Amino acid sequence: MNNEETITSTTRQELDIIRSTRAQVMSHRELTGENLFLAW
Repeated sequence: MNNEETITSTTRQELDIIRSTRAQVMSHRELTGENLFLAW
């Protein structure tokens, strides 16, 4: 794996983490009605 492929792989992993966290927050919001804000 070259440097560009490593960066692309890392970026995809980071985006997956963000998507997962956002989905968890939205699910929590639907269940509790609380407004939570994410900041990166």
